[in-house]
Amino acid sequence: MKKNRNQHRVQDILKLIRTERDPYFLERALDSYHDHDIADVLPLLSSPEWKRLASLLPAPYLADLMEYVDDKESLFEVLPAERAAAILTQMEPDEAVDFLKETQSAQKEAWVAHLDEATRQKLTRLAAYDEDTIASRMTTNFVAVEEGLDVPSVMRTVVREAADHDEIAVIYALNDRAQFAGAFSLKDLIIARRDTPLNEIIVRGYPYVYASEKISDCLQLIEEYSEAPFLSYRRTIGSLAL
Repeated sequence: MKKNRNQHRVQDILKLIRTERDPYFLERALDSYHDHDIADVLPLLSSPEWKRLASLLPAPYLADLMEYVDDKESLFEVLPAERAAAILTQMEPDEAVDFLKETQSAQKEAWVAHLDEATRQKLTRLAAYDEDTIASRMTTNFVAVEEGLDVPSVMRTVVREAADHDEIAVIYALNDRAQFAGAFSLKDLIIARRDTPLNEIIVRGYPYVYASEKISDCLQLIEEYSEAPFLSYRRTIGSLAL
């Protein structure tokens, strides 16, 4: 019974992708399905069908689907290098790095060449860490603010950053030298009064790890905390989100 439901779902998604031509309505209709179900359908598409779908859906949407795709290489190779790079840019940095390390595609250099400079530097920095270091599990999906800001200013920053950083639960505080100075929860920020000094909600002893530390040495922190910043010479370069 469950298998039949899955088969019907696959056929419904295939029909939708093959018949809907309007990007807006296609994206809205696909929102009715889980990303995992949509990703399962992608290998069933012909090359022209996949190229058309990749041209209709926004890069962030496609990047989310890639999280559930095992054979990313065959999908990327069909696309123009510029479009492939746009999707790579929107993927979680650690996932993009893992993919670029593993792929044997002759087009890899072209994909990297089409990345913007900031993304290329970010992925290069992540790729430099060995697999047994905690930084190999790093994401740049975090929000950091100056500790001297007031609560309303921080709220505006968080709202602005929310479009690029999903699931914001913890915000990092930076001192006047842009170094990690602590952290505070989004919940504490929301319930704080407008005139509450940010210092009152910053947890100064918030745990952190250095990017070069071994995963085996950070197991206790990983077990106890759902998020922690990665530091390099006291500067926040990423986050461990579990």
